[in-house]
Amino acid sequence: GAGCASRVVCKECINEFIRGMNRRDGRKQRISPDNPMVNASDGERIPLLETSNQTTRQGVVRMFVATFVSALGPVCFGYALGFASPATADLSQELSTSPRAALSPGAISWFGSLINVGAILGGPLGGRCAEKFGRKTSIMLAGLPFIVGWVLVVVPSSFNSHDQLVESMVIYPLCLGRTVSSIGLGMLSVTVPVYIAETSTAAYRGFLGTANQVAVTQGILFAYVLGIFVEPYYWLAIGGMVFVVALVVLMLFVPETPRWLLMDGQQKAAKNSLQWLRGDDADISNEFSDIERNLMQQQETFSCNSLASTLLCSLPVSSPMPHTRLIH
Repeated sequence: GAGCASRVVCKECINEFIRGMNRRDGRKQRISPDNPMVNASDGERIPLLETSNQTTRQGVVRMFVATFVSALGPVCFGYALGFASPATADLSQELSTSPRAALSPGAISWFGSLINVGAILGGPLGGRCAEKFGRKTSIMLAGLPFIVGWVLVVVPSSFNSHDQLVESMVIYPLCLGRTVSSIGLGMLSVTVPVYIAETSTAAYRGFLGTANQVAVTQGILFAYVLGIFVEPYYWLAIGGMVFVVALVVLMLFVPETPRWLLMDGQQKAAKNSLQWLRGDDADISNEFSDIERNLMQQQETFSCNSLASTLLCSLPVSSPMPHTRLIH
């Protein structure tokens, strides 16, 4: 142990090591007469503690459900990225069959690239919402700019098809819609990975964490495949709205993360959330205590850093030494 002065392994060191390993693996300790034994420094034989997984099969299924529901967010992300490619075939002057939706190559470039602009704002906004309103609520809030953006993209299709419209009447709502949608894109890129990490156990966190990137590529693939069969472009935009609506509705049926609920002081709700995620018959006492302990350590570290910053800022700044002339 860190506080042990002896170079010989002692009983307390071994027990502390086992407790730490059990806390890290999210498992509970179980002592039985058949457990393997180790020799301590005082000659006493100490039983090694058997571990068992706290998550039931029902809990594993629920973890996967919560992950795949939240992964609809990255699907919306990828669909918005891939949408520009098939849509330009219907919007560009060279390939368009509709004069009301004919755009120049320069306008098409703006239409495709503005998806990155709003994401710059959406990232910090998503982080702030995740801390203030929760991970689940932030994912649902990200659907709002997505829906507004897709509606703006569909707006030019409502113009009279017999009118030869000027380019500005078409490109402005299209570009504004892409920019607004990208705000939701930035929010989801922050909140979804946090939600998946805080709802999964250590044994499945690495595997489930890959769902974020896989879902982005699936969204791009959906946009490309639908673009082959769906014309004109605004039906593709309506398809994007379907994914967003599915995300918002299905998120209503999965819980908020236990960690954020504890941060918000909702201890009973945090226990209920963790119990749902691990299964109705799972023992969540050890994992719940670990989450509480980690939050307390995080708060103590933050308080110490704040105090150190305050003390450093309050120190008087010494005046610079007067200029000294060197005498050769």
